[in-house]
Amino acid sequence: MLQITDLTKELPEFSLKNINLSLPKGYIMGLVGVNACGKSTLIKTICNIYHKDSGSIRIDGMSMDEQEATIKNKLGIVLTENFYESNLSLEKNALYFGRHFEKYNHDVFLRYCRHFDIDPAKRLRKLSKGQQMKFQIAFALSHEASLFLMDEPTGNLDQAFRQEFMRICQELIEDGERSILLATHQTDTLDQIADFVTMMENGCIQFSMSKEEIHDKYLLVSGDLSSATALPDSLIVHLEHGKYHSMAMLHNPDFPGMTLTPREWEVYNNIISDTNLSCMVPTLEEIMYFKTKGDKLRCGNY
Repeated sequence: MLQITDLTKELPEFSLKNINLSLPKGYIMGLVGVNACGKSTLIKTICNIYHKDSGSIRIDGMSMDEQEATIKNKLGIVLTENFYESNLSLEKNALYFGRHFEKYNHDVFLRYCRHFDIDPAKRLRKLSKGQQMKFQIAFALSHEASLFLMDEPTGNLDQAFRQEFMRICQELIEDGERSILLATHQTDTLDQIADFVTMMENGCIQFSMSKEEIHDKYLLVSGDLSSATALPDSLIVHLEHGKYHSMAMLHNPDFPGMTLTPREWEVYNNIISDTNLSCMVPTLEEIMYFKTKGDKLRCGNY
C-alpha cells in the first residue's frame, strides 16, 4: 500500500534522511519517537504538503510525482494542525472539502458526527482541540480512503474515545484492502492494535519491523545488575543503575543476526540465570525509552 524509498526532505532546522518504509495492505503501522523526531514531517511529506527533495513515494503502486490527484483521493488524513476553515461549520467544511473526493458520502460524515457526539452545525473554531480532532477523523472516514495517515489522532481525547478509535481502526483493515499509518506517543494503543512499528529519531528510522519481531529482539532485565558490566557491549542497549535496583535493556542474542562467541554466551547465560534478576519482554514504551537513552549516550549527547 505504501512504499517509501530513499526519501529525503530538508527544512530550515530539520531534515528527513534516507527514509525507507514499507506498509502492506491490510495492516496498521505505528510511528513512534520522541518529540521533534520527524513523525509529523514524514506524514506531511507523504501527503505532499512538504515536497520531498529526493527519493520516491508510491501509494497503491502509484507515484506521488506522477499521479498526485489520484493518490490524494485515496488518502484519509488527520493532522495535529487544523487545515480546515475555522469560521465555517463542521458540515459546511465537510461539504466544501468533500468535493475533492470522488466517494465522499455526507451521510457517513453526519453519522460519525453523531457517533462522536459533535455538532455538525457548530463552527470549527468553537470546538475544543479534542472535538476538532474528532471532526477530522469523521471526515477522513467519510470518503472511502484506502490509506489513512494519522498524526496523534487521540492525543487530546479521553480513554473511552481511544478505545472506540482502536475498534474503528481494526474494523477498517478487516477487508485487507486498507492500511493505517498512525503516529502517536500512546504506545499502549500500539501494543493493542499495531501490526508493525517504526521508530524515528533525528529524522532517521531506527527500526521498522513487525511488533512480534520487536518484542523478540529485546529483553528487559532488572534487579541487582552489579555484574551487568561483564555483559558483551554488543548486547547492552542501555543500562541504568538505581538506588535499590537497576534495569537494562538488552539485544536478545537469540534474535536472527546476533552473533556471540562461546565465552560471551557463557557470560550472558550466567547473568540471565541469576535468581536475583527478573527477565521480561519490554513494552513499546520501555523499548522507546531505553533505545533513545542508549542512542544519545553513544552519540555523546549526555
